[in-house]
Amino acid sequence: MKRFLPPIALGLISLSLAACSGNGNSSTPQQPCGSPAGTTVVLVYPAPGSTGITTNPGQVVIGSTALLPQSWNVVLASNQPTISGATVVTTNPPFPAPNTTPTFANPQYQSSAIPTGSLQSNVLYTAYINDTSSNCNPSVSIGQFHT
Repeated sequence: MKRFLPPIALGLISLSLAACSGNGNSSTPQQPCGSPAGTTVVLVYPAPGSTGITTNPGQVVIGSTALLPQSWNVVLASNQPTISGATVVTTNPPFPAPNTTPTFANPQYQSSAIPTGSLQSNVLYTAYINDTSSNCNPSVSIGQFHT
C-alpha cells in the first residue's frame, strides 16, 4: 500500500531541507540603514553628547531635511540589549531639555516613542535610524547620549 503525503507536508519538508542546506551563511548581507537619499537626519532630543538623561525619556526626537516615511523608527544601542522605538510621528517644538537645533534650514521634526523602563542608568546609548519595512541593518549613527 502506497502512502502519499499531503501537499502541505511536502512543502514543509522542502522548506526544512532548504534551510539546512549550504554553510549557513547568508548570500546577501544586510545593507546599512542610512537616511533616505538626499535626506540629512540628526538627533535633537536627547541632545548629542548630553549626560544625565533620564532612564524614561519617553521619546527620541530627530530633525531632518525631509520627513522620514512612517515605517522608520529610532533604535538605541549600547552594551545592553538594543531598544527599538515606535515608528516615527511628526512632532513640533518645544522639546524636553537638553535638546539641540539642527544646523540646516527648515528642519522637519519626528519622534519615536521609547518604551518606559527600557533604558538603564549610567549607559552610553547610540541612536540609529531604522527602516522597519526593510531588512537593513541600523548602523549609521545620528548621535549619542549618556543616562
